[in-house]
Amino acid sequence: MRQLVLAWVLLCCGAIPAWATTAENGFSQKSAEASLTLELRTIARVDVSALWFADSEGDRMPTAELYLTQYNRQGYPRIIDGFTGHTPQLQAVDLDGDGQVEILLRYKAGGHQTLMNVYRLEGNLLRRLPSDDLVSDRDGIELQYTSAGEPRIRVISSRDTNADKVLLVTTDYRLQDGRLVEAKD
Repeated sequence: MRQLVLAWVLLCCGAIPAWATTAENGFSQKSAEASLTLELRTIARVDVSALWFADSEGDRMPTAELYLTQYNRQGYPRIIDGFTGHTPQLQAVDLDGDGQVEILLRYKAGGHQTLMNVYRLEGNLLRRLPSDDLVSDRDGIELQYTSAGEPRIRVISSRDTNADKVLLVTTDYRLQDGRLVEAKD
């Protein structure tokens, strides 16, 4: 029941409530699997971690999901997003040259699938940008720079052909007007 209540609170308000981190409830944040210190106006750092909860016998168990949590300069931690995966990596980069960094979260899901989520600061909160295309069936999502020094997210995926060969397809993405678009240049 406690898990359901915590999940509902996290879903509705995103914040980790004070009662959820007390010893008697058994909820707390597990050690971060990835952490990134930021110099943003309101955010000091972001972490990716699971949460601990107490099961029906009182044993501490980690949640199956990982959570991206932002730590504000004044205030409480706030959960921004949850996802199922492992081996998270965080990176800060200004994708569109506007002077404001975006947060890239790269992680694995399953054996060979690699995904990337992109987050942008709006007001005082990070918001996830639609990034359904940032999925690779290989270890093939990375940040690249063009010869002009512009950042691009490169996705390398394999496509099966009828001739028992695997074709590698490379697609570059850039951030334009707050959206990820395929870079044609």
